[in-house]
Amino acid sequence: MEIKHEEINNNLGFPFKIFYFKAQSLSKVIIPHWHKSTEILFVIEGKIRVKVKNKDTILYENQFIIINPNIVHSTQSLTKNYVICLQLPLNFLQNLTNGSFMEKFRFDVTVNNFSKGKIREVIQALDYNLIHINQDVFTKLSVYENTILLLKILLAEYIVKFTGKDVNNIEFMNNFIYFVDKNYMTNLSLEDVAEHFGYSIAYTSRLIKKCLGESFTSYLMGVRVEKAIDIFINDRQENLESIAVKVGFSTYRNFYNATIKIYGLSPRRVASRILCK
Repeated sequence: MEIKHEEINNNLGFPFKIFYFKAQSLSKVIIPHWHKSTEILFVIEGKIRVKVKNKDTILYENQFIIINPNIVHSTQSLTKNYVICLQLPLNFLQNLTNGSFMEKFRFDVTVNNFSKGKIREVIQALDYNLIHINQDVFTKLSVYENTILLLKILLAEYIVKFTGKDVNNIEFMNNFIYFVDKNYMTNLSLEDVAEHFGYSIAYTSRLIKKCLGESFTSYLMGVRVEKAIDIFINDRQENLESIAVKVGFSTYRNFYNATIKIYGLSPRRVASRILCK
């Protein structure tokens, strides 16, 4: 049974997003998602299940995990918990590292501890700042300062450099994501992708699975659902049937079934939950 979360969202004008959430009840579905940000989850209390590329990991108190951009992942609270979430936009990290992030290195996705040392001190300070935060400029500056200190530690101690082969895979992944983003509304097929990149269909299929942790069909379906929900949220005058066709589904029923498969909810329910956050 899934646990509903109370999310405390602090929109303070930073170039990143940082907030905490606490599990409160046993009723909410935790939905798979991906975004163009690095997401870091710090478990202060309790435990949480994190699925990255279809691999399940359980995080306990004083543990954290870093999830790189464009990676499908989902979370599910297993007990009452308290988790700090930091989201660092891809362009922010690339500008900060002079283009090296996701070109020459990425973050290590393994589970790590923050029970001792400088990282624990910084997270403890962030914990205090986030709980007591208001619009006071000094408190906001403390959150900003401690987040940057945390980022310095992560960049110094928790990265993995790409080998030559890895770099090629990352370049393919970025180009593939861009290609799908520009063509998802068409009758796009795996054959089209293979032809675009000059690879065989079998090799292209394996490469997509390796880079993104899911098949071409699954990824394309997810992109279309995400685009459709986004259109529906931002233009409530357009009906879901026409939106479904606009983003590339042949019928509304296909869109509905895809949304159920990904989120376990109808399109309207997904949109409603996003609007309520």
